Amino acid sequence: MWRFTFLAVLLVGCTGSDPVAPFIGTWRYVLASQVITRCGGDQTAADLVGSVTYTREGDAIHPNPASLSSFAGDGCLLDLRVTSDDTIADLVPRDDCTFVTTAGAVNVSFSTYRLTRASVYLTPTDPGQDGLALDLDALVTGVQSPDQCTVTASATMLP
Repeated sequence: MWRFTFLAVLLVGCTGSDPVAPFIGTWRYVLASQVITRCGGDQTAADLVGSVTYTREGDAIHPNPASLSSFAGDGCLLDLRVTSDDTIADLVPRDDCTFVTTAGAVNVSFSTYRLTRASVYLTPTDPGQDGLALDLDALVTGVQSPDQCTVTASATMLP
């Protein structure tokens, strides 16, 4: 009997928390969440509003393709993986997406898509809430003149 108890204690000690779970769900943009697009000498900035949903497939985190349409168009499936310290999810491997617009085919090459677990303070007296920070960098090619644009997004999100 003592062998079974010892084995049960070992198995319980080996099970850890799920590192993917804190990233999954629907997150709304808060604070100064923005996307900046630079094409040639022109730059436009827009507030990120609404929400983004992250789902899981095994150990992978996927942004809902519909929520990526402002960055990458419909049907772009990105694969984020949690790093060893369980607080960051990075795009692995770096990914390219091609989609068709009314202007023709567009390619989006992501150099960064990172989610970081963070405490979010909405006011100076806020005790802090569990949230996510988003950092995104991408190169968009195939758009009309000029032929390439960069897209940078920085966002703070709460469930």
